[in-house]
Amino acid sequence: WQAHLARAGVECDVRELLTGDEQHVLHSRRAFVSKLAVLGHSVVRAIRAIPAARHYDVVWIYRTLLLAGPATIESLLARIGSPIVYDFDDAIYLPYVSPTHRRLSYLKFPWKTASLCAMAHTIVAGSPFLAQWALQHNSRVHVVPSTVSLRYYRPRPGVRRSGPPVIGWT
Repeated sequence: WQAHLARAGVECDVRELLTGDEQHVLHSRRAFVSKLAVLGHSVVRAIRAIPAARHYDVVWIYRTLLLAGPATIESLLARIGSPIVYDFDDAIYLPYVSPTHRRLSYLKFPWKTASLCAMAHTIVAGSPFLAQWALQHNSRVHVVPSTVSLRYYRPRPGVRRSGPPVIGWT
Protein backbone atom coordinates (compact mmCIF):
# COMPACT_ATOMS: atom_id res chain seq x y z
CA TRP A 1 0.00 0.00 0.00
CA GLN A 2 2.93 2.31 0.54
CA ALA A 3 3.32 3.38 -3.11
CA HIS A 4 -0.41 4.08 -3.44
CA LEU A 5 -0.46 6.10 -0.23
CA ALA A 6 2.61 8.10 -1.29
CA ARG A 7 0.89 9.05 -4.57
CA ALA A 8 -2.02 10.32 -2.48
CA GLY A 9 0.35 12.47 -0.41
CA VAL A 10 0.48 10.20 2.64
CA GLU A 11 3.91 9.87 4.21
CA CYS A 12 4.73 6.42 5.57
CA ASP A 13 7.40 5.54 8.11
CA VAL A 14 7.75 1.77 7.83
CA ARG A 15 9.34 0.05 10.82
CA GLU A 16 10.50 -3.45 9.95
CA LEU A 17 10.81 -5.35 13.21
CA LEU A 18 12.17 -8.52 11.58
CA THR A 19 14.49 -8.64 8.58
CA GLY A 20 14.12 -11.33 5.94
CA ASP A 21 17.19 -13.12 7.28
CA GLU A 22 15.76 -13.06 10.80
CA GLN A 23 12.46 -14.48 9.60
CA HIS A 24 14.43 -17.26 7.94
CA VAL A 25 16.14 -18.05 11.26
CA LEU A 26 12.79 -18.18 13.08
CA HIS A 27 11.28 -20.56 10.54
CA SER A 28 14.34 -22.77 10.30
CA ARG A 29 15.42 -25.64 12.51
CA ARG A 30 18.27 -23.57 13.99
CA ALA A 31 19.13 -23.61 17.66
CA PHE A 32 16.77 -22.15 20.22
CA VAL A 33 19.39 -19.56 21.25
CA SER A 34 19.54 -18.12 17.70
CA LYS A 35 15.76 -17.74 17.70
CA LEU A 36 15.80 -16.03 21.10
CA ALA A 37 18.42 -13.56 19.84
CA VAL A 38 16.27 -12.71 16.82
CA LEU A 39 13.19 -12.21 19.00
CA GLY A 40 15.24 -10.05 21.38
CA HIS A 41 16.37 -7.80 18.50
CA SER A 42 12.77 -7.38 17.34
CA VAL A 43 11.66 -6.39 20.87
CA VAL A 44 14.41 -3.72 21.01
CA ARG A 45 13.34 -2.36 17.60
CA ALA A 46 9.70 -2.25 18.72
CA ILE A 47 10.54 -0.38 21.93
CA ARG A 48 12.67 2.12 19.99
CA ALA A 49 9.73 2.78 17.64
CA ILE A 50 7.32 3.79 20.44
CA PRO A 51 8.47 7.42 20.87
CA ALA A 52 8.11 8.12 17.12
CA ALA A 53 4.49 6.94 17.24
CA ARG A 54 3.54 10.06 19.23
CA HIS A 55 4.02 12.07 16.04
CA TYR A 56 1.98 9.84 13.72
CA ASP A 57 -1.58 10.50 12.65
CA VAL A 58 -2.20 6.76 12.67
CA VAL A 59 -0.26 3.60 13.53
CA TRP A 60 -0.92 0.74 11.11
CA ILE A 61 -0.18 -2.71 12.54
CA TYR A 62 -0.07 -5.66 10.19
CA ARG A 63 -0.78 -8.99 11.94
CA THR A 64 1.27 -8.26 15.08
CA LEU A 65 4.33 -6.31 16.10
CA LEU A 66 6.08 -9.17 17.85
CA LEU A 67 5.75 -12.84 16.96
CA ALA A 68 5.78 -13.95 20.58
CA GLY A 69 4.15 -12.76 23.76
CA PRO A 70 1.06 -10.75 24.64
CA ALA A 71 0.12 -7.40 23.06
CA THR A 72 2.24 -5.36 25.49
CA ILE A 73 3.98 -3.09 22.95
CA GLU A 74 0.73 -2.60 21.07
CA SER A 75 -0.98 -1.59 24.34
CA LEU A 76 1.70 1.04 24.90
CA LEU A 77 1.12 2.37 21.39
CA ALA A 78 -2.63 2.53 22.00
CA ARG A 79 -2.07 4.55 25.19
CA ILE A 80 0.07 7.11 23.36
CA GLY A 81 -3.06 8.27 21.60
CA SER A 82 -2.44 7.72 17.87
CA PRO A 83 -5.31 5.67 16.45
CA ILE A 84 -4.37 2.12 15.53
CA VAL A 85 -5.45 0.49 12.30
CA TYR A 86 -5.13 -3.25 12.76
CA ASP A 87 -4.72 -5.25 9.55
CA PHE A 88 -4.77 -9.03 9.34
CA ASP A 89 -5.32 -11.36 6.41
CA ASP A 90 -5.21 -14.80 7.97
CA ALA A 91 -6.93 -16.66 10.81
CA ILE A 92 -4.04 -15.90 13.18
CA TYR A 93 -6.41 -16.07 16.16
CA LEU A 94 -6.55 -19.87 15.84
CA PRO A 95 -4.00 -21.87 17.82
CA TYR A 96 -1.38 -23.37 15.53
CA VAL A 97 1.44 -25.73 16.46
CA SER A 98 4.31 -25.32 14.03
CA PRO A 99 6.28 -28.49 13.31
CA THR A 100 9.47 -26.38 13.33
CA HIS A 101 8.96 -24.95 16.83
CA ARG A 102 6.45 -27.23 18.46
CA ARG A 103 7.84 -26.52 21.95
CA LEU A 104 7.47 -22.74 21.56
CA SER A 105 3.88 -22.67 20.29
CA TYR A 106 2.55 -21.43 23.63
CA LEU A 107 4.54 -18.18 23.12
CA LYS A 108 2.42 -17.18 20.10
CA PHE A 109 -0.52 -16.05 22.26
CA PRO A 110 -3.26 -16.65 19.64
CA TRP A 111 -5.71 -14.65 21.80
CA LYS A 112 -3.51 -11.60 21.16
CA THR A 113 -5.47 -11.01 17.94
CA ALA A 114 -8.67 -10.42 19.94
CA SER A 115 -6.81 -7.91 22.14
CA LEU A 116 -5.48 -6.09 19.09
CA CYS A 117 -8.95 -5.94 17.55
CA ALA A 118 -10.39 -4.50 20.77
CA MET A 119 -7.74 -1.77 21.11
CA ALA A 120 -7.76 -0.77 17.44
CA HIS A 121 -9.62 2.25 16.16
CA THR A 122 -10.30 0.43 12.88
CA ILE A 123 -9.74 -3.10 11.59
CA VAL A 124 -8.86 -4.09 8.03
CA ALA A 125 -9.68 -7.76 7.45
CA GLY A 126 -8.56 -9.66 4.36
CA SER A 127 -11.85 -11.53 3.90
CA PRO A 128 -15.50 -11.48 4.99
CA PHE A 129 -14.80 -14.56 7.14
CA LEU A 130 -12.09 -12.72 9.09
CA ALA A 131 -14.25 -9.60 9.32
CA GLN A 132 -17.08 -11.60 10.85
CA TRP A 133 -14.73 -12.86 13.55
CA ALA A 134 -13.28 -9.37 14.16
CA LEU A 135 -16.78 -7.89 14.59
CA GLN A 136 -17.00 -9.78 17.90
CA HIS A 137 -14.29 -7.44 19.23
CA ASN A 138 -14.79 -4.16 17.36
CA SER A 139 -17.62 -2.65 15.30
CA ARG A 140 -15.31 -0.71 12.94
CA VAL A 141 -14.26 -3.47 10.55
CA HIS A 142 -13.61 -3.09 6.83
CA VAL A 143 -12.91 -5.86 4.32
CA VAL A 144 -10.01 -5.23 1.96
CA PRO A 145 -9.35 -8.50 0.13
CA SER A 146 -5.79 -9.73 -0.03
CA THR A 147 -4.37 -9.04 -3.47
CA VAL A 148 -1.45 -10.01 -5.67
CA SER A 149 0.17 -7.24 -7.72
CA LEU A 150 0.35 -8.28 -11.36
CA ARG A 151 3.00 -5.59 -11.79
CA TYR A 152 5.42 -7.75 -9.80
CA TYR A 153 4.05 -11.25 -10.33
CA ARG A 154 3.59 -12.21 -13.95
CA PRO A 155 2.80 -15.51 -15.62
CA ARG A 156 5.84 -17.47 -16.72
CA PRO A 157 6.98 -16.68 -20.26
CA GLY A 158 5.64 -19.11 -22.83
CA VAL A 159 2.59 -20.12 -20.75
CA ARG A 160 -0.59 -19.27 -22.62
CA ARG A 161 -4.04 -19.49 -21.13
CA SER A 162 -7.44 -18.34 -22.06
CA GLY A 163 -9.24 -16.42 -19.36
CA PRO A 164 -7.93 -14.88 -16.17
CA PRO A 165 -4.73 -16.09 -14.51
CA VAL A 166 -5.03 -18.94 -12.01
CA ILE A 167 -3.13 -18.48 -8.75
CA GLY A 168 -2.47 -21.29 -6.26
CA TRP A 169 -2.45 -20.17 -2.61
CA THR A 170 -1.35 -22.23 0.34
